[in-house]
Amino acid sequence: MSELAWRRLPEQVVAAVIDHPDPRVRRIFAGGHGAPMEHKARLADDPDPKVRRALVGAAVDFGFSVPEGVLEKLLNDPDTGVRREISMLPLPARLRVALARDPDPEIRAKTCVSAWEHLPAGDRNRLLADTDPRVRSEAELAAFGRHPIPVECFDRIPDTYRRESVAQSRMLARDLAERLATHQEARWRSRVAENPHLPVDLVRRLAEDDDSEVRRKVSTHPALTEEERSAIEVGFDPVVRYHLPAWVRARQDDAQFMRACAASSNVLIRRAAACAENLPADVVERLTEDEDYAVRLLLAEHCRQAPASLLLFIWGSWKGLSRHRLRAHPNFPRQGLARFADDPNPRMRELVFFDDQAPAELIHRLSHDENPEARWHALHDARLSLERVIELLQDPDPNLHRGAAADPRLPLETLLELLDDEKLAEPAATNPALPVETMHRLLDRAGVA
Repeated sequence: MSELAWRRLPEQVVAAVIDHPDPRVRRIFAGGHGAPMEHKARLADDPDPKVRRALVGAAVDFGFSVPEGVLEKLLNDPDTGVRREISMLPLPARLRVALARDPDPEIRAKTCVSAWEHLPAGDRNRLLADTDPRVRSEAELAAFGRHPIPVECFDRIPDTYRRESVAQSRMLARDLAERLATHQEARWRSRVAENPHLPVDLVRRLAEDDDSEVRRKVSTHPALTEEERSAIEVGFDPVVRYHLPAWVRARQDDAQFMRACAASSNVLIRRAAACAENLPADVVERLTEDEDYAVRLLLAEHCRQAPASLLLFIWGSWKGLSRHRLRAHPNFPRQGLARFADDPNPRMRELVFFDDQAPAELIHRLSHDENPEARWHALHDARLSLERVIELLQDPDPNLHRGAAADPRLPLETLLELLDDEKLAEPAATNPALPVETMHRLLDRAGVA
């Protein structure tokens, strides 16, 4: 059933799923990323609120664009959970205004800041006098806008997490900034150390803090000179994923500035520089040779000028999901990859399948590779023979034998036999080569009208 979430399904199957009597089936389909939102939009009228929540949750999680008419319908959904999910989406101003008037205080609190500049004075006053302290606090923060937040406003914030966020990002009154920068609890000093509006004298004070985490946070502050930055005693764990300073990427079009960042003694600033979409050739060269693996990884993931040699190195060494996105990079090699067929690194052997000139014999040989991912690539390669596709129905790896059962190259006779196979019936039922009358028979057997 999980294939409903990620596979692209024929239109007849989509229609059957949307009308399926079991809400679990509809919920799995609604919350998946396989079908485009226009195919799932009808589920905005689903009688089960869990299905409607899953529909909006998929838009939040996978970045689906929701038609404005569907958004308006869900904005008035009777289920609070659906509307809370909606509030997490990027919305037009008029819809944010509507959510700032929602009967649920959590939704009003979450949206009043982003809606504030579009709200009439009457709405603003109502939010400032709201019966819920979270809403009043958010309205007060919104009312200050870009002005410094005073101590009394900060102290009225009922949620500790939100106070930490304000300490970290908003312009603070001098007495509040001093209080946080000298706080006896290191977590408050750590939060305010990241605040880009913090006065430079307090930044320099935090650079000598006894707590290593505070020093690490302040070491990337934009107010410091490179000389001051390099003097801070701070260590970095090479395997930890640290938050990178946003102010570096904000100036990625300034070539001279990016040269300075790429040469910084602070590895987090170099990592942030590597996230730029475009960089001068000399900066790319410097970052390509950086001693920090994460700098090279980020350069490969983000920079259009990352060289082919770096892309291949990251392909072979990185285990993260972003590895597969490297193939879309304009500098990723598309020819000569068959030379990796005998590479001891199984990830490098996978490159053979991306070489259009690799012979069918090589694809067949790699379909027997000990690495199941190489066999998976072979199965989905048009150069693999039908005979070998049928053999892969017996592969011990579930992804392989299930994938083979769903392969449209299978002869109809074989495909129909698989529908009676306990292990392979489900993936075979998703095979797009199934005749329409067989699909209807399966749906009738499942009790779908």
